[in-house]
Order: sequence, then structure tokens, then C-alpha cells
Amino acid sequence: MAHPLEDPQSLPTELRPYLEELVRRTRTVCGPHLVSVFAVGSLALRDYRHGRSDVDVTVVVEPSLPGPALHDLAGPSPTPTCPARRRAWNWWSTERISSAAPPLRPGIY
Repeated sequence: MAHPLEDPQSLPTELRPYLEELVRRTRTVCGPHLVSVFAVGSLALRDYRHGRSDVDVTVVVEPSLPGPALHDLAGPSPTPTCPARRRAWNWWSTERISSAAPPLRPGIY
């Protein structure tokens, strides 16, 4: 099921085209196996500082996603050039998330 960005106006202007293309490409490659794409870190906390902050994105997919799909996304040009200092993608399957141990104590790590 496709969901629009929850609040695209809350995204930093310089990141909007990059993140919209990242989500579009991820949907195209993962198809019905895609569960969610969401920001973490300073972007999620609304503390992103252009030129200083990284862009951290987590993608959750069904375990049935064919292996080559991740290679397609991580190919020579997985997304447009990221305007942030650095980017980080984390890939989780729903299977892995359901078996992941909770943090030792609540909080942001």
C-alpha cells in the first residue's frame, strides 16, 4: 500500500527532491515487498543541519524480497546525488525486526 510522505513540508527544502526520488526508486525496485521507508536520526528528530548532518534512512521489506532487488538499489547510481554531507541506508526485513532484541533501556542511541 502506497502512502504519501506524512508531512512533506516538514522536510528540509534541499532534501525533498532527493528523498522523493529515493522513495520512488525504492517502491519501483521492491514493489509489493516494500513495507516502509522512513527517516531516522537528525532528520526524524527535526534537527537536520544542512552541510553538517547526515541523511539516515531505514527501509523495511518483506523477507520474500528477491535478493537481486537490493543489489539493484545499491548499484552504480542507486539514487540521485545526496545533498547532505553523507547518507546511510539501513535495510531490515520484517522477520528481522520481529526477532530483534529491544534496547537495554528506552532512549535514543
